[in-house]
Amino acid sequence: VRTGNVSAGTSIFAMVVLEHKLKALHPEVDLVTTPSGDLAGMSHANNFTSDLNAWVGLFGQFAAAMGTPIDAGTLYGTLFRSSIADDVDSNCGGLINYPFRSGEFLAGLPEGRPLFVR
Repeated sequence: VRTGNVSAGTSIFAMVVLEHKLKALHPEVDLVTTPSGDLAGMSHANNFTSDLNAWVGLFGQFAAAMGTPIDAGTLYGTLFRSSIADDVDSNCGGLINYPFRSGEFLAGLPEGRPLFVR
């Protein structure tokens, strides 16, 4: 009770073992049980790293085309570190990434609509 786990990859979910039953319906939470029968709440999203993985692949292809291949681990690390740098434009220059590659119940999307706009 009061413990949980998270799985993050192309999709993501969190599961928390509950102290007591939920008092109201929450459609975003599935109720399941642990092997010992304790009630747990689980929330799942279909879209997590799929879009990031595609960007890393694109940057990797570009680096290779420039004659400087870069391994995926270095690309991920560089992107993550640069995203928290002090000089990052919080508005990303007016760019918006809408990374839903598949449908997403939590966002009310029956199917994916990846989009990148300025």
